[in-house]
Amino acid sequence: MFCQRCGSLNSDSNQYCNKCGSPLNPNLTNAPPQATSSSSNNTIIILCATILIIALIIAGTFLFLSNNNGNNPLVNNTPAGSQNSLSDEKPTQDVSQKTSSDSTTQTTPLKIISGSFYTGSSLSDKTKCNVFVGREHSGQNVKISVLYSRNGKNLNQGKVVPVTVDSSGYVTVSSADAFRYYPDNGYITLYDSSGVIQDTRNVYMDAKSGTQTF
Repeated sequence: MFCQRCGSLNSDSNQYCNKCGSPLNPNLTNAPPQATSSSSNNTIIILCATILIIALIIAGTFLFLSNNNGNNPLVNNTPAGSQNSLSDEKPTQDVSQKTSSDSTTQTTPLKIISGSFYTGSSLSDKTKCNVFVGREHSGQNVKISVLYSRNGKNLNQGKVVPVTVDSSGYVTVSSADAFRYYPDNGYITLYDSSGVIQDTRNVYMDAKSGTQTF
């Protein structure tokens, strides 16, 4: 019989341990206490490992569900289809449409759509150029230059002049001086207010007085 306290082997008839003097229980098995202790330790290790695995599974499941809820655009604090949700979306849509409309108006390019030249019959008459750019540019500050020529020879320097588009969408500019000869060509360059070229037009005319359209 093994002592339950020190593990020493004793005779089955002994009531006390020969080594430590502890009482011996005859009803217990003769297996060494070390074996019982080892079995208990294994059971505890298995139990702890099982608890740890279950905890990891629960934590992983919780993390997965949290990530899915965070990435789902339909998950929010406002019930779907509620009045607040509808009223929040409508102003956003209106602002977006207004911004898009304003952007379209501001980015409309300047173009020489049509126009006319006028030269009087007197040698003191200046040549006037009218250019139509569109009513959407009414009130806009632009710059324009018109280079006149006759038989390939320039009649002026074609200086850049700042002007404002009138309410009808026209830009009007007169030559700085009267020409000795009627021009037969006018080269128009249209700029924005910063001096960036927007459009050009080369117009051939009859060398005579009066109004000629293009």
